[in-house]
Amino acid sequence: TSVNSKHLYYRRAGISTGPPMIFIHGLGGSSEFYTPLITKLGLEKTNSLHLLDLEGHGLSPTSAASTISISSYASDFHALAQHAKISGATIFAHSMGCLIALTLAIKYPELVEKLVLIGPPPSPVPEAGRHGSLARAATVRSSGMSAVVDAVVTAGTSAKSKTDNRSEERRVGKECRSRW
Repeated sequence: TSVNSKHLYYRRAGISTGPPMIFIHGLGGSSEFYTPLITKLGLEKTNSLHLLDLEGHGLSPTSAASTISISSYASDFHALAQHAKISGATIFAHSMGCLIALTLAIKYPELVEKLVLIGPPPSPVPEAGRHGSLARAATVRSSGMSAVVDAVVTAGTSAKSKTDNRSEERRVGKECRSRW
């Protein structure tokens, strides 16, 4: 869909008249991150679900002319909410997505009724974490996402999930490598 003059991947699912839920993935992820949660909880049976791949993530391209920030991502979600006529939503957010969700709640309080923050990062990010993120970004710029996908999949998967869902972790890693 077109959001803020950008072509971004957006998927609407569930019951259109149900309570709205917006899902915001973390850095390096995509809206597919939430598929197991949505399926396990049966959210598509009772809610209007709104999933967007952040600019430069998943199936949403970016442009060299774009300036990307937490605020720009929040602005994209706000524009999406206006387009889809969403207000009073429950926002599910993971990792960096939590910073976007908090920005939405502060700037656009009419949009947010509830926040579900999964693994929010510290704010401000400690010096070591900031250096690690900058180094990963430099690797992506020079070698593409395929250079970091294994590290992202490994770091973003719990020990229990690795034990219980080893084939799923491999599938996600393979899908990410083929996409990037």
